[in-house]
Amino acid sequence: MTTPYFIGVNTLRMIYLIRHSQAGPRGSYDELSSLGIQQAQLLGSYFAQQQMQFDTIYTGTLQRQQHTANIVKEQLSRPALISADERWNEFKLGEVYQSISQQLCDENESFARDFAEMKTRLAQNAYAMDGAISRCDRAVMNAWLENKYAADNYEAWPDFKRRVREVFTQLTQHGSQENIAIFTSATPIAIAVGMALQLSDEKALELAWVMYNSGLTTLKTRDASFALYTLNATPHLLAEETKTFR
Repeated sequence: MTTPYFIGVNTLRMIYLIRHSQAGPRGSYDELSSLGIQQAQLLGSYFAQQQMQFDTIYTGTLQRQQHTANIVKEQLSRPALISADERWNEFKLGEVYQSISQQLCDENESFARDFAEMKTRLAQNAYAMDGAISRCDRAVMNAWLENKYAADNYEAWPDFKRRVREVFTQLTQHGSQENIAIFTSATPIAIAVGMALQLSDEKALELAWVMYNSGLTTLKTRDASFALYTLNATPHLLAEETKTFR
């Protein structure tokens, strides 16, 4: 996807939003899997082949984000320093799930059946994503997005969106010509893309479901303006078996 042409001769730069590589199953989701390590190595190799350099590298404070960034950085000929900012962290899925799933089970028999099936499926295959698992995930995320329940034990969607928009806006307003890499997660990337395309919250969250691990999304920025240039690209993942969503 290409951007609109920027008028004027002001500072222009690229922001590279990179989703972390594949992490472990839900019980150990902040650690990269062996495939996730391979994905990060392939991305670093691709950047090296393209002679890409970054003036600044940001990550969240999550291990899976930082591990991905460090693996990629090792292959750059002129690696930049990595700065961590927790505003790039993903929301805590476990906290959201624990609270909302119980409330949905109490009031929705269909969800309760799916939730029981999901537990059985995940015990058999920790990386499963389809069927009852997908239905439960979407039901929980929709309830979170709609603020259906009081967010006493987790970060509410408006608060999460606000912190991501805040840190992204600060970057776009910084008037340098730096190329910036940000190693983050699916939902922060979806929010940034939603800002660029002026998407509703619902449409932006839909993007998070299809973000590839180690996928590359780029935005061109000039002054406080920004536009989407590429979305969810995986030029480094040539084999289908290396492409994952979780």
